[in-house]
Amino acid sequence: MSDAKAANIRRTEVDGCEVTWQLAGHTARIMTVREDGVVLVSYEVSPDLAQARDGWPQLAGLWDAVRHELWSELVPAQQVSIGSRTSGRPWD
Repeated sequence: MSDAKAANIRRTEVDGCEVTWQLAGHTARIMTVREDGVVLVSYEVSPDLAQARDGWPQLAGLWDAVRHELWSELVPAQQVSIGSRTSGRPWD
């Protein structure tokens, strides 16, 4: 296992912007934001995703992508049984 994976470090990129974030419990802690390889912001005390969104609202697409990745990790994919897909009623 890589050191980054062991520390729950993730990277998300959208339209030339890359955010490095850490999965900390049930939240994303933002570490750095880069645009075209240039550091826009680096935090000593990592804000959570909501705080980062408030501070950098112009990066909404990037924050949406982080939120999507965060939820994808926190909520496992739902497995649907054949019966519930065919009947349309979950109680059948």
